[in-house]
Amino acid sequence: MATSISHVAANLTVSQVSLCIPKSADLVANPALPGKIRGALGTALHDAASAEAQAGVPCPWQPPCGYQVLWRKNGELRPGYTLPAPFVIEADALEDDLWVTVRLFGAAGDYLGEVADALVRGLRAGLSGSGRLEPSRRVMVAQDGVAVPAIRGMAELSFVTPVLIRNTEKGNHVDPLALLRGLVDRVDGLARWSGLRLCESARAEALDAISTLDGDWRQAELVPWRRGALRQGKVLPMGGAVGRVVYRGDLAPVAPLLAIGELCFAGARAAFGQGRYRLERVI
Repeated sequence: MATSISHVAANLTVSQVSLCIPKSADLVANPALPGKIRGALGTALHDAASAEAQAGVPCPWQPPCGYQVLWRKNGELRPGYTLPAPFVIEADALEDDLWVTVRLFGAAGDYLGEVADALVRGLRAGLSGSGRLEPSRRVMVAQDGVAVPAIRGMAELSFVTPVLIRNTEKGNHVDPLALLRGLVDRVDGLARWSGLRLCESARAEALDAISTLDGDWRQAELVPWRRGALRQGKVLPMGGAVGRVVYRGDLAPVAPLLAIGELCFAGARAAFGQGRYRLERVI
């Protein structure tokens, strides 16, 4: 169904599982942590997948296994732009405890139980450099629709994890307007998992509204690190910018976009936990 960003926000289905790991809050300081959790989750899903999915061919199971749906490519938004993976990973410190959350979008929520079980197995198997992590609590929730705040003249995005926009890096930060333009594609791609897509007029209106905004970074800082790709036997460079981005102008047309982005993250490598932000100081 072709629709507007506001309609996507009102009808986007979001499901998530959160695990509490006691006395492990210090792990959050490592920007590689969400990627390590992603790796552990992927390995656990792979171990429970069909032989065909493990071999890299389509899964014959009905419904397909979670590894096929969440880890394999699922088409293109347009030529050269693969549909985004329908999940993100969060890692938060609450007092002394670590909370790990996997959030699924649209039809991917049908795999919430399988993901929850795989996440426990993956953490128990241990993360590189951290060892075995034993959850003490599990919380699973689902919601229909995303609440959109009233935004008129100013909004501040505070990045919790480093954000990366491919091919648009300038020094130690990324172009604030390029970030929003990329978010239009990301939201459109994730909407497909709920049977929705942005109509061309809605996409054009969003891009036009973004072009009129002023955006600038505050306290931007480049954060580099490396991650191990076990299946490839490589160590890959990672990086992105943290800090605050302030937008000014007529923000009402992009308010639904910013609200969805708070849940699905912005920029590249969102499936590795990058580009997570909090929407703050809304006026």
